Amino acid sequence: MAENPNLRIYRAATENVRELKKNEKILNKMINFAIKSHNNQELHTLTNLYLLLYSTYAEASFLKLIYTPYGFSDEEIHNINQRRNLEAKWEKCIELCLKKLENEVNKGDIQNKNKRLKKLVEANIIQNSQIRNKIAHGQWHTCLNSSNTKVSEENTDKLKSIDAVKISLQFEIYEKIQQCIEDIIESPKTHYRDYYVSMDQIEKIESTILCKKDWNLKSKREKLLNSQKFKNIKQYH
Repeated sequence: MAENPNLRIYRAATENVRELKKNEKILNKMINFAIKSHNNQELHTLTNLYLLLYSTYAEASFLKLIYTPYGFSDEEIHNINQRRNLEAKWEKCIELCLKKLENEVNKGDIQNKNKRLKKLVEANIIQNSQIRNKIAHGQWHTCLNSSNTKVSEENTDKLKSIDAVKISLQFEIYEKIQQCIEDIIESPKTHYRDYYVSMDQIEKIESTILCKKDWNLKSKREKLLNSQKFKNIKQYH
């Protein structure tokens, strides 16, 4: 009996996500070393690569999400995939996901969660996609406009402000967002009882972002350089 093609896609996406997570750990170690050694050029290069890695992880992970077994129907998957870009696909994914709660949650609550989830996706997945595209097209130092006819000061400033610590936090937030949606599409009734009543997962994600809003490269550098492990290594050498 031939294997379900959707299941093959899910397994392929799962393998890709697993591989990207391995590389994320490797890149994180390299970034930490660059911070400790005060190698700003290396840190800049690794940070750009980190953003590219995060963006590819987000796309592979999204594919894994929508092909989750016993989640979306074939028609729903097709409906999501035919959207023009990742942002539109996420919007449709959230819409179809929350539609599964219509018999369990009142419409006002669904609209509220729809708005909050879209805001989280916009801030943690979509916003950096434009800069990712600039990097992917070779604009590692100075960005151009969409038609490549003049320099884009706005995007150049965004490029220079990329923070490896913020990207790391986006990895964490993305996983939480995806898990929240995966719980709903697999078992909406159980999800409502276990999560939307006793411990609102969306609220937990928002709280994580709030608690870590001041985390940045400067704070991480101070933490690494002041760690006892680093002091011991420095003393030894």
